[in-house]
Amino acid sequence: MTDLARELEKIKPTTKRTQQIAFIFAFLALLVDGADMLLLSFSLNSLKAEFGLSNLQAGTLGSFTLAGMAIGGFMGGWACDRLGRVRTVVISILVFSILTAALGFAQNFEQFAVLRFLSAFGIGSLYIAANTLMAEYVPTEYRTTVLGTLQAGWTVGYIVATVLAGWIIPEYGWRTLFFYCHYSLGYGDFYPETGS
Repeated sequence: MTDLARELEKIKPTTKRTQQIAFIFAFLALLVDGADMLLLSFSLNSLKAEFGLSNLQAGTLGSFTLAGMAIGGFMGGWACDRLGRVRTVVISILVFSILTAALGFAQNFEQFAVLRFLSAFGIGSLYIAANTLMAEYVPTEYRTTVLGTLQAGWTVGYIVATVLAGWIIPEYGWRTLFFYCHYSLGYGDFYPETGS
């Protein structure tokens, strides 16, 4: 018997309820991920005014985010294989929640850029981990449909970020918008574990 066959025998089929719970948590993880991505866009004008940023500097913040996400994606794939999917989801949520909330304390462009770059590791890693974890829960015949539907989490996250930014920035400023990211910290503790 091959190693792969032995591993497949160890995998216990999940119940429909477990699959539904896993989908809800993966969807919420991607919702928070998507919302986090859009927060920068809504705060750019405030950042430019407060830190005296040029258009080039403001634009590079988006580039730092994408670079961090790319590195986070590689790190997330590695971590999923070494630490497990659930643990990687939890660590990713911790990384981007803490570091995104810390953006509210940034005092200049350099601090903001470094924190954004590092927080994006968690964003990229969570995207990979949530999708691979969900793929393990779903039977093959439904996998494409479920994973496609799961991607709507980012879009819903954009809507949530839009509503939050429209409410928070005019009343409380851009810093408070980033402080709200710490609310996702306890979320990962409730993620169900797979049999693999």
